[in-house]
Amino acid sequence: VPGIAFTNAIRDTLMGDYLSGVSKGMEAFLIAVGIAIGAGTVLSIMGGTLL
Repeated sequence: VPGIAFTNAIRDTLMGDYLSGVSKGMEAFLIAVGIAIGAGTVLSIMGGTLL
């Protein structure tokens, strides 16, 4: 779940550690994109229904 990584990215950025904040923010974004692509692929293969 990218929520924790996103929260840590915001915290690091606010504490002045910009490189770590951007790195963790990109990690959270890529995790979210991966989850979305995986879910979309499964839904398209299954015809839009999981049952």
